[in-house]
This record gives sequence, structure tokens and C-alpha cells, in this order.
Amino acid sequence: MTTSAPTELAWRRVCLFGDLEPARGIAVLVGGRRLAVFRSLGGRLHCLADRTMPTGTRLSAGRLAEIGGSPTVIFRDSRQRVDARTGICVTDPALTTRAYPARAIGGVVEVAIPPL
Repeated sequence: MTTSAPTELAWRRVCLFGDLEPARGIAVLVGGRRLAVFRSLGGRLHCLADRTMPTGTRLSAGRLAEIGGSPTVIFRDSRQRVDARTGICVTDPALTTRAYPARAIGGVVEVAIPPL
């Protein structure tokens, strides 16, 4: 029987904390992955794989809102809602995307991603 080794995550710098407007997303390209990074009004960071929604809008174009106590990415042109902590699309689970750990150290935002 073989077992696979746990995947190591590498923290990668993506932007400065000050580059993130509260409740707005930005798109970044890190390690060959397009990611959406959000900063909540309270300063918490969230990172999701930046997928295209059915309306053609990228996840990074969404806004971060608190809905039912959960940070949620919402869109002006769609009813889609994505939980920013888990990447689960609460309105259509087929649109679920990957969530990545994010942190700020010394004013620099970092995201943990596995190797390709």
C-alpha cells in the first residue's frame, strides 16, 4: 500500500495590504494560478481561485459583504453568492471554487498555495 505525502503549502507574496480596498477584490497571478484576494471591512483577508461566473464576471470583480455572519462574495449582475472562507457557492454548489489561506505580515499580503 502506498500513501501520498501531505502537500506542502508555500507562502507567496501577492500585494501590499494597502493595495486592497475594503470589501473589494483584486486579481493576482501567483505560481501559475489566477487568484482573487479580498480584504473585509474589519481587515480580514480572503483568497479564492478566481473563476469566471456564469454571467462572465470574474470572482475578483465581486464585492465582499457580511451575509448571515459569513464573509460572502456578491455580484451586481448575478444572484451568485460565494462564501469567502470556504469557496462554496451557496447559491449553486457546482460553482464552488478553491479557497487559499491568506495573511498579512509587515504590510505584505501572502497567500499559501501548493506546488503545481
